Formats: sequence, C-alpha cells, structure tokens
Amino acid sequence: MLTQINMKSISGLLFESPVVCIDIDGNVVSYNESFKNSYNLELQKIGKLNWLEIDVSLNKPILQKIRQNVLNKGQIKWNTYIYLDSVEYKVNITAKATEKYNSYLFLQILPWQNSKFARFLEKSNDSAYWYWNFINGQLIISKNFATILSIPTNSSDTFPANISQALSPILSTTEILSLQNSISKAKRNKSPLQFTWQFKGQQYKLNAAPTLLGEKVSGFEGIIKKFKNAPEKPQSVIRNAIEKTQDLVLILNEELNISYANLAAVSKLGFSKSEFAEGMNIMDFDIEHTRQFYDQQMTQDDELTRSNFTTIFIRKNHKILPLEIEVILHEESDAKSLYLRARDISSERIQQSQLNASLAHKELTSRRLLQDKSYLLEEATHSKAFKDIISVSKSYKPILHQIDQVSNTDATVLIEGETGTGKELIARAIHNRSQRSKNPLIVVNCGSLPRDLIESELFGHTKGAFTGALQSKKGKFELADNSTIFLDEIGELPLDLQTRLLRVLQEGEVEKIGSEKTIKINTRIIAATNQSLFEMVEEKKFRKDLYYRLNVFPIINIPLRERKEDIEILANHFIKKYSIKLKKTITTLKPDDLNRLRSYHFPGNIRELENIIERSVILTQGRELNLDFWSPNLANGDKEDHDIMTLDEIQKVHIIDALEKTKWRISGDHGAARLLGLKDQTLFSKMRKFEITRN
Repeated sequence: MLTQINMKSISGLLFESPVVCIDIDGNVVSYNESFKNSYNLELQKIGKLNWLEIDVSLNKPILQKIRQNVLNKGQIKWNTYIYLDSVEYKVNITAKATEKYNSYLFLQILPWQNSKFARFLEKSNDSAYWYWNFINGQLIISKNFATILSIPTNSSDTFPANISQALSPILSTTEILSLQNSISKAKRNKSPLQFTWQFKGQQYKLNAAPTLLGEKVSGFEGIIKKFKNAPEKPQSVIRNAIEKTQDLVLILNEELNISYANLAAVSKLGFSKSEFAEGMNIMDFDIEHTRQFYDQQMTQDDELTRSNFTTIFIRKNHKILPLEIEVILHEESDAKSLYLRARDISSERIQQSQLNASLAHKELTSRRLLQDKSYLLEEATHSKAFKDIISVSKSYKPILHQIDQVSNTDATVLIEGETGTGKELIARAIHNRSQRSKNPLIVVNCGSLPRDLIESELFGHTKGAFTGALQSKKGKFELADNSTIFLDEIGELPLDLQTRLLRVLQEGEVEKIGSEKTIKINTRIIAATNQSLFEMVEEKKFRKDLYYRLNVFPIINIPLRERKEDIEILANHFIKKYSIKLKKTITTLKPDDLNRLRSYHFPGNIRELENIIERSVILTQGRELNLDFWSPNLANGDKEDHDIMTLDEIQKVHIIDALEKTKWRISGDHGAARLLGLKDQTLFSKMRKFEITRN
C-alpha cells in the first residue's frame, strides 16, 4: 500500500526527475509524478512494484549495504538497467535517506543519456564512456564507444562481456593480458585503473575509478580518450626482429606463464606455438631455479631492471639445454612482465671442456718427463675435481664433463650402468662438488633392505607406530635434509613406495609412519640402477611419472671393457691400496699379466678387477705381483674370451641385423620393431643406448 510522504522535503534530489521511495524490502511505497509520467505507469501497477524485480543488479543483502552506506555517507550512486513493463532503460540512480524517514531509501532515477556528462561524451570526438557492473555482469557504454575506438559493432550499446573483451579487436594478446592484470590489481587495491596502448597510429588512454558497494568493489566507471596524431611505433619491425633472432625470447606474465615464445624458443625447446599458447609455465623448463627466484625478478624496484644468470632448461625430448639468460623487468599500467632473452651456451661449455682436457693433456705430457709413469697416472686422475674417480680414458671424459655440469645444481640425477662400474663414486663426486658437500652423503641400497623395513628406513617412524617401534626414528630423507641422498638399485623399490618417493620429489616433504604431520625437507636425490627403467615402465613395473621425475639429468656409466686404457692405472691403484692394508711392499705388475688383464672383458667390471688384485696381493710374497692363480679362461667358464659377448653386445648385433634386413625401416608391419617383437619406442630407446645409427 502506497504511503504519502512529502518527498520535496528531501534535500539534494532533483524532483523534476523521476523519484521513488522504497522500504527495506524493496517495495515501492511512494513516488512522484515525474516517475509515473516518464514510464507511463498506472497507479495500481505502481502499488505492486518491488524495486528488486525492477533493478536486477540488486538483492536484499546488497540493498541493506546500500542503505547502510547512504546513512553513513549521505548518498550513493550507481549505473544500471531497470525493467518496467518489459522495457529496458539505462539509468543513473542516486540513493538518499533522512533522519525522519531513515527506514526508507529515496531513489532519483536519471536517464543516463540526459545527464550533462553523458550529453558531453555523446558529442565528443575523442572520448567514450563505459561502466562495468560486476554484480550483474553488464558493460554499459556510450553511443560513440565503437566509433571512437573503430570497433565493428551492432546497434546494441551493451556488450555481454567485460571491458577487456570489448577492446579485444584493437588489442594484442600481450596487451589484453596486461589490461587484465591491471584490472585485477586495481580491484584488489581499490585503486584507480589506468591503461594506455596504440592502434593504427592512434594512442588511447583508459581511466576509471572503482565503484564501491560497502567495502567491496562492485565495478569500474570511466572514459577512454583518443589522442590525435600519436607517433606510430615500428611494432611490426620490432616484432619481426624478435621473432627471427637466434636467441630464445620468452615473455612471462605475473603468474610466470609464458605469454610469448619466438621461433628460436619453439625450435630449441621442441614445443609448438600452440602448446605454448595453452599456458606453459617457466617452471616447466628451468631445473635449476625455484619459483621464488623468478618472483624476486618480478618484484624489482625499478622498471627496466636487468639481471643475468645461467641455468639449464629441460627440452621436450628430456635433453638439457644450458642457457645464459638476460632478464628485463617491464611494467606498464601497473602490470608487470618479464622479458627473457636466452643464449644457447652448449657449444661454449663443450669448447671449455675440450680446452680443459687439452690443458690437462699438456700438463700430463710435461710431467711425464719428470716423474715415474705409474705415479704420474695416479696423480693425474686423483685431481681436486674428481679425487675418487680414477680414469685417463678418452671414453670416460664425457661422463666427467656431465658430473662437472650438474654438480653445482640441485637437479635430480639418474645414473645407469652395469653392476660394478662405480655408480656410487659418481654420486659422491657430484655431492662433493656441490654446495651441499659440508653435509654427509646419505646412501641407501633399495635392493638390500627387507621389504617390511624399506618404508621405515626411508621415511622414519614414530614411537609405537608398529610392533617393535620403541622410540621415534628419523628416516634417511630427513637425515639428508640440506644434503644429498643416493638411492642405489632404485629399480628394486616396490610400486607402493614409488608413490611416496614421487611425493618427496614433487612436494619436498615426508611423512613418518604413524604420524599425520608432514616434514619439509630440502634434499637432493641421486638415483642409480643397473636395470633399464624405461623397459620397466613399459612392463608396468616402474611408475612412468616417477621415471620422468628421476630422469632429469641421466648419466650412463660405461663398463670397464669400454675404457681399457684405465685397466693399468686401476690395477696399480688397487695394488697400492691392498699393499698398504696388508703391510706389503708390492710395487710392480708383470707386462704379461697386464696384457692378460687387458684382453679380459670383465663382466663384473671394476669390482671384479679389484677382487682379482686383492686376492693376488694376499698370495704374493715378493715385490712383484703374483697373478699366476688367475686364468681368464676359468673366469669365462673355460671358453675363449673372443667367443664370449655380453648380453648388450648380443642385443646390439641382433638389432643391427634386423635393421639391415628391413632396410632400416623401424615402424609398420614390415619394420624392425615388429620383427623383433618390440614397441617402436622401445626399439628407439635401445638404438640410443647402443649408439646404433645408419651411418
């Protein structure tokens, strides 16, 4: 029922404009003649109106907040659409209240087009109005909006979208992301929004202020102004130069997602433009730096701040790519981005490695003139860099180079190789050269632990967690905090524990048996195996996701038969080691015995050689090693050495035979993979392992 209220007593309202009075539930309780006449409403209809049904941007909680704000501040304004008799009207509403009628709200409804500001903008040739209402998702624009901005549009003046989508025809992808970041920041800080850009030689500037509903931002209202004769930047030339440069160029937004990748980045990293566009993150590539490192780059004080660093990226084919990166921080309209220009330094590292090898060779040659051969060989291999690894073989230098590359990173390493090749020595060399070397290397042999104790040994347990757990115990991972853990025979780890290991790699945290509390750890993982984990993945015996987490930096340790130059120096090393241990003075190895050792293929590798020398030292009485007890024929099962091949050698010959028979066709019904009963990917993996190429 309508109430008679003298609305002319409400100061600050223009009563030549439509005015209604509503109660706390939104019911229309009074109105003026201008409201009735402006919308051709009958008296009986007005008495049944509820403003919450007329202004769809409102509901009862919002209406209560508006009323409270009006009582505190005197008045509040907003732009919206109202619906009367199925007709839509774009209006500006001013809400007021008085002490006498403090349980009511008085709404002045001014058609937006009739305001002085609106009339000014409608006639403007360089400015357009817009209002984005977050509550109902409406975007209200002036009639000249599309004309000012040269945007194709229909007769409707309402975009069913947000302001960034409305401007998308004249913004690049990078500019849209920058505008969205600016909107998010202004909304979060309740601050003014500013954004500038250029299009077809014209410069545009967007300015807007947040509209508040209580303490919450309910929208943005502002104008877009066009400036005449703005100098056009040679964007196409710049973009073309960036796109075709030989350096990798990546642009990151504030979430570190890659918003742009040039042709060199696509080629070097192995991902297509479309894959980058799907939202790849820089952390998908950089295996040396953390997210916090890049966040620090994003929070530099000054715009256009530059910094340089080296890192290692992982490619799509899981191979590494050493890079030298220059980072430029850019900030525009409160939106930050990182410009990364990366130079491939693979060849430089190889050249440095070759230079180091050349210098070492010259030093070795010079010292040969001054020192005994056996002493020189031992000294040359016991360098400060690799004091526990003994080698002068050219075949082993690439492995030493890999150790040198990965030591000062925190990358996970997977060492593969036959039993007895010295995989633990490689792990120790990596740890000793790292920044974690001040703490001890924690070694775990996954194959030697009983099945029911592996979980407790790796992750620890609390007191009473199981029968016999009389006190709490730290696991190996917790002991390796700020250090390195070496997981030998990783292929023997049960599948259920592989899941827990995967969590350690992903989250950097462990959970003791009997405890629900997680413990954060900073542990580097080096794993080793004498099995083919890739084949185990194919056979469902090893988790695929764990394999790729471990295989960040693979090192293939070669067997002793592929580094026969090292047999002499290793034999002399073991003679010296066990002579000291057994208090003997054995100093020489007979040439005939050395030749016999060199002709043997050592299926047990360095461990077998060490056992032979240790036994010989025990049996020797004089100064010359007695190797008479050992016979290569007996070691080979009474067969000639040249008649015996290892399983790997047999596989390699068999694969080559199949490839030649199929004319080097790998896939398909008539390919070598089908002939060998293997999957295509498995055959490719074995060809890489055995270094089989058509040439």
